[in-house]
This record gives sequence, structure tokens and C-alpha cells, in this order.
Amino acid sequence: MRFACFDRWNEPKPDPTGVTEAKWTSGVDGTRSLELTCVGETNVGKGDRIVFTDPRGHLQETIVVSPEHRREDTRIITSLVCKGGIQELDDTFIEDKRNRSATATQCLRKALEGTRWTIGMVDDADTLADLGFYHISALEAVESIAAKYGLEITSGYLMDPQHQRITDRAVNLVKAQGDQSNEGLRRFEYGHDLKGVTRTVDATGVKTRLYGYGKGLPPTKTASKPAATDGASTSATSTTANPTSKTLKPPNSGDCPARPRQAWVQTCSRAAGSSAPTATDGCSARTRRSSTRW
Repeated sequence: MRFACFDRWNEPKPDPTGVTEAKWTSGVDGTRSLELTCVGETNVGKGDRIVFTDPRGHLQETIVVSPEHRREDTRIITSLVCKGGIQELDDTFIEDKRNRSATATQCLRKALEGTRWTIGMVDDADTLADLGFYHISALEAVESIAAKYGLEITSGYLMDPQHQRITDRAVNLVKAQGDQSNEGLRRFEYGHDLKGVTRTVDATGVKTRLYGYGKGLPPTKTASKPAATDGASTSATSTTANPTSKTLKPPNSGDCPARPRQAWVQTCSRAAGSSAPTATDGCSARTRRSSTRW
């Protein structure tokens, strides 16, 4: 990529050589910056212009604002910090200009009077507003127009067929800059004081199918006891889902046989012609009443 160099009067100068790194930043607020790192000492000075083609194929002009030369071992490293060419409008002073019921194009025309910049593409949609410029620079006037009409600032440049100098500089006011359909370069917005952003792709495998399973009910078992002699029926239900359940024994059961994992049922009946209850199932009658259930 070529980085052409011109002085502030638009005269060609030798291009910077030994470029090892170039970083171009384009902000949605109209700010542009270019950082160049070169091996060797160059004759590029403050106020010179660096012209190049950005990754989207648009011609860009920047102004060198801070050249730096440092020596590392036996070589010289040159660093150039540049701002967008529209920054030169900050040197033009506007004393007092008023706009009454004017469109964005009409306001921009007044803001650029006395400069070498022209009006480019403006998305004003015939919106009318009152806007005044009082003791501000031409750049501040352009920024106030963009804020008033909800537009964004870009710049456009044209060079002569021989690519020897820039012949036209234009200010554009668009609704939104950037190309969202481009897979490689997309508009990216972030909030205030964001220090950095990292994009990481998850290293785990990609799953494209998901199976769901429901929780079933525990199995149950129901057992019935024979009918009691006095006409009452009794039954017991046991649950075998929990294998660690303990055997339930009635109090004072004596030598009653144990029945694991089953509720114990005591049934007694009265013998014919007897006033004392007769125990069944081998249990003592002295400690049980008729149809007692535990």
C-alpha cells in the first residue's frame, strides 16, 4: 500500500519508506486517525499530508500532527500520528452567522464559506431548523449541524488523473456511515470509556440436537388383608420404592412376627359366648382391642 506525502500547500514530497505498521481508525463522530511506524528517518514533518486508500477503497487524506523519531540499537524508528484532513477546518474562525428555517445543506454552505472545502452528499430530507454560528470554528459549525439534524460527518476526496495532488475536498452529512453487509469490515459502536473488546469463539463442540427426558413415578404395591370377624374390613399398603425403609413394629408387640417393608395390622375378634377378646395372628389379647390398627 502506498502512502503518498504532500506538504500543507498541496505540493508532492517523497513518500515515507520502510512502513512496518499502519493503523487506521474511523469514528462515527467524524474523527479519523492514522498511526504509521517506519524504519529509518523520514522527511515527513508536522503539518504534512499523508494520502492513501483505506480498506474500503475510499481515498483518505490525513494531517501529520505528531512525528516522533527514536533510536533503537543501530536503527531509527519513526512514528507518525495523523488526524483526518477535515481537521484543517478547525483553523477557520466564524464570527457570527445565522440560519433561519434552513435545511442542513443551507447551514453547511454557510459553515464552509471561505474554506477550500465543498458540499458533498447531504441527507437532510428537507428538514427546517434555526441554527446560529457565533465565535466558533468552521469544524465546530459542521459538528453542530450534524448534531442538530441527526447526521454523521464523513469526507470525500478527488485526485487528478496523474495522482499528483488532491483537486477536491468535500464534507458529507449522512444518516449512518459504515457498511453492515460487509463481512470483513462492519460498523462497531461501543459506550463511554471502553478500554478494549475481546471476541473469543467457544472451544467446546457444537451441539445441534437436544433430547428431553421426564422423571417417572416410583413403583408401588398394594396388598389386602382378610375381612375382620366383626364385619369391618382392613387393608395395608406398602411402598417398595425405598429399599432402606425399616420394619414397622407396633408398641408392646411381644413376640409378634416381623413383616419387613409392610404396615403391621392387628385384628382381634371376640369368641362366641366370651366377654374377653380372643387374639388372632399369635398376638396377646390383653394388650389389644377389637379392630385395632397400627
